Amino acid sequence: MAKVSNLLALDGKTNVAVNASSVNSITDTIVNLNTAYNSTGMVGLGNENITITNTGTITSAQINDLLPETSGTITLAGSGSLAITVASGETLDLSGVTNSLSGNLSITDSTGNETITGTSANDTLTLSSGNDTVNLGNGSDTINTTISNLDTSDNISDGGSTGSDTLNITNSGTINSANLIDVNGIETLNLSSGADTITFADTTQFNAFRNEFTDIVDAGGSDTLSFGSSAVTGDLDFSKLSEFETLNLSSNDDNLTISGDEPATINGLAGNDTFSLDFSSIRNLDGGANTDTVSLTGNTGSISSDTDFNESSIFTNIEKLDITSLNLNTSDNNTEFNFTEAMIDAWTGNATGNLTLSLTSSQVEKIKFTDSSSTVHDSYNAGTSSDIHDNTVYTIGDNTLTIDITDVP
Repeated sequence: MAKVSNLLALDGKTNVAVNASSVNSITDTIVNLNTAYNSTGMVGLGNENITITNTGTITSAQINDLLPETSGTITLAGSGSLAITVASGETLDLSGVTNSLSGNLSITDSTGNETITGTSANDTLTLSSGNDTVNLGNGSDTINTTISNLDTSDNISDGGSTGSDTLNITNSGTINSANLIDVNGIETLNLSSGADTITFADTTQFNAFRNEFTDIVDAGGSDTLSFGSSAVTGDLDFSKLSEFETLNLSSNDDNLTISGDEPATINGLAGNDTFSLDFSSIRNLDGGANTDTVSLTGNTGSISSDTDFNESSIFTNIEKLDITSLNLNTSDNNTEFNFTEAMIDAWTGNATGNLTLSLTSSQVEKIKFTDSSSTVHDSYNAGTSSDIHDNTVYTIGDNTLTIDITDVP
């Protein structure tokens, strides 16, 4: 293997062109290599294998100067780490370069529009602003960027068939998911340790974002998933989003089925929202403005004596409660769930609120409440003052409870 500094020294001692055609491999720093290939006093180079020994920092201009000089291989083989800085508007294609550094290879983008292709080993890229095109290829690659430096004009991919790749968002704030759903071939999205909010125009965008990554990590701060103005419907898959604490639904009429993998706190915001959930999947629900409904299914816990119908989680700004599909697990019809003034206060979010309770006639015997005249209502069609009647408004303290028995004319 020839060392370039020796060829340059020979070139400096003669006015005759140095014939290097017998050289089949050559090694040195990027500066010396470019000097040799750009020298008019040296001929015969062009098919040798090149080894670049640099560590520290070099520029994309330096390596681009060298890339077309040989039909042989080019290897990064410094004893340590190497950083390549890419100037504004430049293209850097390392797809034909072998990374054999003993340390790490990092590539730093500039503020312009750059096109960057990585090596087949483990590359680290730091993206700046501008409309960038990136393909890091094989290896376990890492891309670091801030929220403001990532938008829909960037084309970020990792088309390699080996390695596990990571996109790190290095600061906290609000992230428009549209800026991430076109990222391809990146397995892990790491958000910052602060408070992050990811916004979605609609459920289509939510699903596209979720499907883009194998793992979405947001281990720190209080984090939120937030929808815009398009209604959210159905049972969304939050299995990759378990580290988010809050879900904000849209400003429209949402109809969300809650299956248990959602964030612990769900805000309905504006619109007439419906939350359908199993009794075992109760979340902290805030219906927000307008008229909001909680529809419960499944089974309550078993009770053997009268028990307040209170949940371990908090409901607020809820105007309608539908328990028609909920099994009230009582020992008999004389054991009842008690609906109290405090519960209506909390659920409606109003000291003078109105809650509409929808239930079947067979469930009426399993509930009770005491109205403002101290009359206990806990029977159905008994012909007494304790009867609970359909389509009737009862005053409980400063609140009202409207009874809707759904299976009677």
